Amino acid sequence: MLTARSFSELYEFSKEILNEEELKKLMEASINMSKDGFVIHAWQKEKIDALVKYNEIENAKKEGKAEGIAEGIKENKIEIAQNMLKKKMSIKDISEITGLTEQDIQSFTQNGNV
Repeated sequence: MLTARSFSELYEFSKEILNEEELKKLMEASINMSKDGFVIHAWQKEKIDALVKYNEIENAKKEGKAEGIAEGIKENKIEIAQNMLKKKMSIKDISEITGLTEQDIQSFTQNGNV
């Protein structure tokens, strides 16, 4: 009975082991409990848990995608800034054009990444 996923399954399982009066009481109690906001049946909990997990996965995908895009944009800006440095442009001009800070640009010039 504990594995029932619906009232119909519960009824089918229970009618094999309970008499008619016990079965009626069980079904009434089950229906009343399902109306109680604090009681979640196992079959309802599984559905809710599956929905929560699905939403967590979808949110993680979106967050990961956004982080990946932001990282790619930053890498692209750095590559452009490095090419501009090779053309002997000023750090100030590169900063204004790429949106990178002058400190960021100086850090990768000092690290020999040009």
